Order: sequence, then C-alpha cells, then structure tokens
Amino acid sequence: RGESRHPAESDSSPMEAESHSDASSAAADDDISVASIETDDIRSITSDLSDIELLEDQELGNLVDKLRAKVSIQDRSWRLRTYPKCFIGSEAVDALVDLTAESRQRALHIGQRMLQAGYFAHVVNEHAFEDDYLFYRFASDIDLECLNKVRIYQGEISLPPDSILTEDASGNPAVELSAYLLRSIIKIYETNAAAIAKMDTKPILDSQEFSQFSQLVTQLQVVDLTPLSSSARLPFWLNIFHTLILHATLKAGIQASALRPLEFYRCSYAIGSASGSDFSLLDIEHTMLRGKLSKPAGWGGQLLVPLFVRLSSKNKRKDWRVLDGDPRLKCALSHLAASSPPIRVYTDANILTALQAQTQNFLEKQIVVDPASRRLVLPELLQWSLFDFSPESTSKSQLDYKIMLGMRMGGKREQMRAILTDFATHPVSFDTFDWTFFFSVLVDLTRIA
Repeated sequence: RGESRHPAESDSSPMEAESHSDASSAAADDDISVASIETDDIRSITSDLSDIELLEDQELGNLVDKLRAKVSIQDRSWRLRTYPKCFIGSEAVDALVDLTAESRQRALHIGQRMLQAGYFAHVVNEHAFEDDYLFYRFASDIDLECLNKVRIYQGEISLPPDSILTEDASGNPAVELSAYLLRSIIKIYETNAAAIAKMDTKPILDSQEFSQFSQLVTQLQVVDLTPLSSSARLPFWLNIFHTLILHATLKAGIQASALRPLEFYRCSYAIGSASGSDFSLLDIEHTMLRGKLSKPAGWGGQLLVPLFVRLSSKNKRKDWRVLDGDPRLKCALSHLAASSPPIRVYTDANILTALQAQTQNFLEKQIVVDPASRRLVLPELLQWSLFDFSPESTSKSQLDYKIMLGMRMGGKREQMRAILTDFATHPVSFDTFDWTFFFSVLVDLTRIA
C-alpha cells in the first residue's frame, strides 16, 4: 500500500476521485459495512479514545520528544523532489506503539492529536496523520534557527494561574508574557548552576523544566504586537532579547567565551502572526531597540549592522520597533560576558526608573576613577556607541564629558567632573571588554511563582 500512494503530495487526481466514488457505491451494497458494527462496540471505541483528547500539553510534549528521538528523520525523495528532515507516518505509528504499549489504533490517534497540536505536519499539508508511507516533518525542523517552533501554537496567551508577579502586572499580555518567560529561563540557569559552571547543558536540555519552558515560549507566536505603545515596546524587546540569548546559549552550548560567530546571532523567535517574520538577536538589538541610535563603532558595526537593518526594513519588523532611541540601552543589554551589564526584568510600569537605576549601577561598578593621578577609565562598551550620547559632537573628549555628566552618576560624579574639566591634559581611556562567559542577574528581580 505504501508504494501506491504519493508520500508527499495529494494521492488522488480527478479521475481517481471518480473511481473512488464508484468503489464507495459498491461498498455501500456490501454486507460488511459500518452500519453492521454493534452500537456497544462504537461506544467502546469512543471511550477508549476519549482520554487521548485529554492529554495535557506537558504529557504530549514529553511524548513528542521521545518520538522524535525514535523515528528516522532524514531527507527523502519522491518523483525527483527532495523533502528535507522528514519521517514516515507508518514508522511513527510503530514507534508510538513501542513507546506507549498501546494498540495501533490508539497510537494512530495519539499521532493525530500531536499533529492537531502543531508538533508536526504533512510536508505539503495535504494529509492528516495516517498509518501509511507519507512524509511528515516536526515543527522544530521547519526552521532550525527559530527556537520557539517545537510546535505551532494555536490559541491565546495562557500563563499558569497566579504566575504574574505584582510588579509585572500591567494588563498588557505581551509584556507580562515577556517578563514571565525571562524569569522562567533565569530560574533554569539558577537551579542548574553546577551544570552551567561545568558548561554542560545536556542535563538542562533533557530536564522537565526546560521542556516546560520550550512549550511556554511557543506562545510568542500569537502575541499581538499592534497595540504595543512605545513605552511597552522597550520592556518587551529587552525581556525577549535576554530570553532568546539565554535560550540560544543553552541550545548552542556554553563556551568559555561569550563572543559567538555570526550564525549564533541569527537565532530567532517567531513573534506575532501579524508581523509575518521571525526576530533574531540581530533584529531585536539593532532594529527593534537600537534602530533610532547610531551604528556601533568598528568595521563590523559600520558595514554588517546597517545591512541587517536594511534587510529588516523590507518587512514589517520596523513597524514594531522602539520609537525613541535611548542611549542607556548600552547599559541594559547583556551578551552574557564578564563586562556586560547584569540581566534585569523590565515592565512598562518600571521601565524608566529601572533603566536609570540599571545604568547607574553598571557604570558605578565599571568606571575607574583615580583623583590622585587624575585617571579615568571607562568601559569599552561605551566607546562602541559614543555617538548615541551626543551625535552632534566631534571631539571624543567632549563626548566622554557629556556621557558622564548625562548619566547622573552617584558618588563618582564630582570626581569625574573634576578630571573631565581638564580633559585636554588628562585624556580618558577605555578598559578592554572582557568576553569571558558570565551569567549575571539582579537577584532581587528573579523571583517567579
């Protein structure tokens, strides 16, 4: 039977449909018909299958992970066309029988429930899940760079009861979801501190808590970005950037250096059906958050970043970016390096005060002031985007001066003012950025119900 059907495309032409109709008429006259099945048998079958519909997302997700590990996923060809990374329906039923010790009929219905929940689909979306030689592909294999497509989420945003902390409650589902996602993955890092220290992410990826997070993050697919105000976009994109970089780091593996190849920053989330596109780390940082700010210093920032911004402008990404560029973003974005700012959870209620406090906290710790030698050393992070702070200035020293006085620094402000008034004699220097991997978060903001 497997050889008689097309594994990828529709298996009936108009002529075949006519022959099927004739066959159906003949079947209607046959003594062996559906009508001959006893009513009690029908009720029994229905009862046997009803519990499958009640499977919780977590149970179904765990079974999908086991199924994915058991079936053969590979590129398959049919009639000179290749279908990448797919598996065969009948082999999946075999695997489900082995995994669940259920009948073949129940295994088939479990597979149908998985397809309905969006975990996989027919390669050209022309068949339901069938016990046949048909090609199917897991949602997570459709786009290998997109990390929140372990399934295609259907429904509305739904967080666990009492999961929203008081400080996160804003009435804005998108911002509340972003805050909850960030707190969730922060908790994963904190509860697996020993594995993180050993740079061993496998036990984390195999854990139930990561599986739950992977299910939860699929809800970003249905976020409505349209009603987000400018003040709400800033905390939303900051939280999503940090959630994505923490997620991508676990998937790619922790390394001694947080400096990654360009491919790493192409990891993305599918966010909002209205946007029509995935958002990568590059998109979020340089289009959604920094789109209104200057290009980063250096040839990479001058050439590569504008290229990605131009590519982003060809779709709807720019419609959802932060409208007012804030230079303090440099002190809020973490790349998980020793010289990066700590991660913080933001809401539309606390964004302005929290961003200012984050900036002061970071610079107070990073800036070196020595009044005796009149020496001032600033973090190299600021040097990369000097024109964010004062785009009209041409003198580097003037920029340094405006940066420091504009930050409203605490106890170091007057010391810096004294040094900077004579900047011609005592130029400011920059410390080298330390790219050593370092997970840092403001502890008082990591609580999660």
